[in-house]
Amino acid sequence: LNLNYTVSTSNSIVSLSQDGDFQTVKRKRNNTEQSGEQSSPFMNRSADQKLNMIYDELKYIRENQEQMNRGMLHFQHNISAVSNKLSEVITVTNRNSNVLKTLAYKSIDLEARSRRNNLIFYGLLEVVHENCFAIIRDFINRHLDLDADNMYLARAHRLGPRKIGQRDSHRPIIVNFRDFCDTDIIMNRAHQLRNTPFSIGYDLPKEIKDARKRLWEEVKRIKQTSPRIKFQILYPAKLMVEGKIVR
Repeated sequence: LNLNYTVSTSNSIVSLSQDGDFQTVKRKRNNTEQSGEQSSPFMNRSADQKLNMIYDELKYIRENQEQMNRGMLHFQHNISAVSNKLSEVITVTNRNSNVLKTLAYKSIDLEARSRRNNLIFYGLLEVVHENCFAIIRDFINRHLDLDADNMYLARAHRLGPRKIGQRDSHRPIIVNFRDFCDTDIIMNRAHQLRNTPFSIGYDLPKEIKDARKRLWEEVKRIKQTSPRIKFQILYPAKLMVEGKIVR
């Protein structure tokens, strides 16, 4: 503890230095002090009493310092304990996040597999009192050169609400096939619809659709630099370029 205490008397200054030695320095009385200033209680005490007061003050400061040091050590201990608990919470949170992410992926995959017998047909004109089964069978026969009579269509209907008064509506038609092989055969012929207003797509969850959309944007960038490059977008969202999965 580096402290310098100075005791003023009427004729001198008694200074307590860092090493504990007393030094007395003579000083000249100030005219103002001589004329009107009253002496303080400390000044009226004897030298021994002054030293005792200084000692008590130093003892009080030392005790406060020790108390503060103990409080600081206790505070550091608590901070260390909180830091350890926080690390444990972060570890558990990261582990739970990975588990939730895995469960989310499995849920999306199960949803996609439950829809794999569904196909969505785009660009077909909507008419009043239409028969979606007949429209799809005729479309498959005429545009895909397939025999739709040998395919079992379990369900077929338009997607989305119908807007009253709107003409030339082209709401997509979703079709559920009983056999997955039929959807596979149809999608293998979907390239014949190129340069036509029609298209066919899988019925996929929104998460997979968004991922595949991002892959198509990647394909566009690749095609700008390498127009002849061969690529495929595999299930659920894998980009294969020249036989290698790149994303």
